[in-house]
Amino acid sequence: MTMKKILFLFLLALCISAFANSSAHAVGAVVIQDEQCVLGEEASGLTAGLITRNTVTTETPSGIVKSVCTFNIPAGSEPDKKAERYSGFSCKIPNADGPPVITYDTHLVMTPGGTAVLTCKYKPE
Repeated sequence: MTMKKILFLFLLALCISAFANSSAHAVGAVVIQDEQCVLGEEASGLTAGLITRNTVTTETPSGIVKSVCTFNIPAGSEPDKKAERYSGFSCKIPNADGPPVITYDTHLVMTPGGTAVLTCKYKPE
């Protein structure tokens, strides 16, 4: 893995914004949607950071939290022929019961079609 990709993954973990306002209860779970999620351009190989409001964060009554952010990659910056996948990097995600939590149960997929999907999961011990 190149230094650029390693730095990209590290910065990705620092770029998840706090999701705060639009929460609703769904079968005992807290669901937060359409909050800003940011992916910085540093070391990502992109010419600008990615920002989206296409987000869903769910926290179950048992404390399991899952955040999904879907980004549009600018034309010309997407992977050439096949999807790029990354996992196991740190990610900060919101927590309805307190401050954001850090997890390493993470996945990022960037597709040639111009979509990037970031998924972060946290399960309390």
